[in-house]
Amino acid sequence: MPTYFLDTSALVKLYVEEAGSARLESAVTGEGARLAISSLGVLEFRAALRARMRRGALNRIEGEQALEDFSARVARSIVQQGLNDAVMQLAVLLLDRHPLRAPDALQIASCVEFHRTAPSETLLVSSDHGLLMAATAEDIPCWDPAAEELEPG
Repeated sequence: MPTYFLDTSALVKLYVEEAGSARLESAVTGEGARLAISSLGVLEFRAALRARMRRGALNRIEGEQALEDFSARVARSIVQQGLNDAVMQLAVLLLDRHPLRAPDALQIASCVEFHRTAPSETLLVSSDHGLLMAATAEDIPCWDPAAEELEPG
């Protein structure tokens, strides 16, 4: 069973119903499934939910509950990869090689560093096409739960 390294687009799918939410939930709740994120994901997740709440796309009560549930899940069972020097240096290299936004470079670099320090089958999960293209070019296994294919890989 792989470790699912979730970027923010994937994290949001676990708390807000959108394309790929059911597939992702099914994959990550399987026996032995492990979740990991960049510590940047905690901040980005909060920003994404707050933005939805401000636009009225997510009501305040549901948004606050999702934030509370996410915080509890992070404390209980999600492994975080910190933004250390190795992650920052790799993110710089990724920015030089791919047309990425800085947060996306940090997400990919965090996934790579997580895999280096906690070797397991690591699968980057995202619905951000630019991030997925760069990850694929870097030979990082990835999966878009919103894509047509039903199985990760």
